[in-house]
Order: sequence, then structure tokens, then C-alpha cells
Amino acid sequence: MTPPTAVAAAKPIGFLQYLESKLDVNLLEDLGKRLVKAAEEKFPGQTGAEKKAWCVQQAITVLEAFDDRIPVLGKYLDLELADWLEAWAVGMLIEYAWALVFGGAA
Repeated sequence: MTPPTAVAAAKPIGFLQYLESKLDVNLLEDLGKRLVKAAEEKFPGQTGAEKKAWCVQQAITVLEAFDDRIPVLGKYLDLELADWLEAWAVGMLIEYAWALVFGGAA
């Protein structure tokens, strides 16, 4: 079952239909670009760092929809280290998406 928080985060950026898809690199890239564009529209007066932080949090919330598809990792997903690694990896995704959307300006 898709977590309601993932649905709520995916809906405004037009990502809802992908929550039942197979997670791959193209889907992650698309998620990142959608979030970066949404942050630009939603927070016009905020800094890039503030927008990126919002993107990371939203991406993590959306990616909760895919947690149940990695059952082997289930016992590790609630560890503090796993949360830190997830946030770091998603942060790198957002940096990459930012560069794609804005032509390399991070």
C-alpha cells in the first residue's frame, strides 16, 4: 500500500502515476527535476539551499512509496545511519537535478 504522505507529496508535482512503477534511474531523475521546478515556482524568494532542502524532504517522502519493494533491507531502513545515507543520496539527486534544470549552476 502506498503511504498517504507519499501520495500527498507526489500529487502536486505530477508524479502520482509513477508511485506504482518500477524505481529506476530515469524515474529518479524525473522526480528530481520535477521537484526542482516546483521549488522554483513555490518559493521564489528563498535561497537555493532552502529550495534544495525542501526538494530533499519531498523526495524522501515520495520515495517512501517504494520502501516495501526492498524487503531485504527492511531491518536496516529504520536505523539512524540508513536515514542519514538516504538523505545524503537524495541530496545528491537534487544537486544533479538542479544542474540539469538550470544548466549546471548549482
